[in-house]
Amino acid sequence: MKQSKLIVSNNKVISVSAPVYFFRAGKNKKTIFADCPSLAISTYGNSLKHAKSMFQEALDIWVEHINSKGNIISVLKELKKSIFVSPSAF
Repeated sequence: MKQSKLIVSNNKVISVSAPVYFFRAGKNKKTIFADCPSLAISTYGNSLKHAKSMFQEALDIWVEHINSKGNIISVLKELKKSIFVSPSAF
């Protein structure tokens, strides 16, 4: 499944899309994990809906952190081979 996020940076709206893998693991396979290797983001939940929500929260935190450093564009350029970044970003 692909996860998309609109990022606003320097008055530009940037669309980013990356693959996210959801899978069951843990005791009795009741935990749903969400993993996005392209962004090095992983999280989990007790249902698919919860795992998706937790992933969205982790993605929001990741974007805030990278944006606060002022280098979101350079990070996206590095990741461009493993995620989709809208051409307007560059």
